[in-house]
Amino acid sequence: MVYFFRFFYSLGIFLLTSFSLAADPKVVVILKPVHGLVTGVMDSIAVPHLLLKGAFSPHAYSLRPSDAQALSEADVIIWVGEAMETFMERPLRSLGDETRVVELMDSPGMRLLERREGGVWDKRDNTTANANHAAHREHSSSQIDPHIWLDPENAAAIVMRVAATLSDVDPINTHIYEANKERLLGQIKLLRAEMLIAVRPIQERPFIVFHDAYQYLERYFGLNGVGTITVTPERLPGTRRIMAIRHKAAELGAVCIFSEPQFEPRILASIISETSARSGILDPLGADIPAGSDHYFTLMKTLVVDLKNCLGSP
Repeated sequence: MVYFFRFFYSLGIFLLTSFSLAADPKVVVILKPVHGLVTGVMDSIAVPHLLLKGAFSPHAYSLRPSDAQALSEADVIIWVGEAMETFMERPLRSLGDETRVVELMDSPGMRLLERREGGVWDKRDNTTANANHAAHREHSSSQIDPHIWLDPENAAAIVMRVAATLSDVDPINTHIYEANKERLLGQIKLLRAEMLIAVRPIQERPFIVFHDAYQYLERYFGLNGVGTITVTPERLPGTRRIMAIRHKAAELGAVCIFSEPQFEPRILASIISETSARSGILDPLGADIPAGSDHYFTLMKTLVVDLKNCLGSP
């Protein structure tokens, strides 16, 4: 009798475990910083699949066969939106209705900013497009700056949207998603406070960036970005553009000109010549930072360190 009881008890545990494993959602995330936040929400459940690994640009990426397979097998796909991952528009249209697609730019509580014109920015360009997802529908996605994760408040909105979506798709694990959400929101709050203190000494120092990827970071933390090297990241600047940026950097007293890891360093050297500006590197995606639940927090802290190293005391 005891033998049969143990047998059926073990069988029940096995079946319950097997069911739980089978029920774990397959989640695909396109960008690394967002993947870090989603990984945190899914902690102890499963690891989401990261589509863009390494230093690939989300503005000009071509899907590989393995990417297409991951998308076809996904229960949930999480992307920022067409303004960021343009290459995803066609693949997403080919998916069946059973796949849940989450566009983060349309999330409740998302703070969106309008794109700025390339070149030198006027302070009036740094305006809020809307304060919530409903207002987003009044703006074309092409008018919105898609680098939303660089605002900690938006990171919190991402965590809440992801937790709600996964709880809906996988209700048996709602308590885990909710607990992970609360933990992440606490971490983001602490990160925000630490960063606000860290950037105070450099807030007034003007700088130029490779392309306009840092508006959310600048606005939230009161940083003084004054222009870009490129109008679009896919097109390198020509001789006239380099001369114009060099002139503006000197005119505006830019302390630092930042490139990105994939940017040709000789062009940056040409730009900063005949100016007193220093050179630095910023990466809004954290391509060299390992993927995982710590990625987003490491990325934000690394940006602060890189900014301070270049914009710090003469």
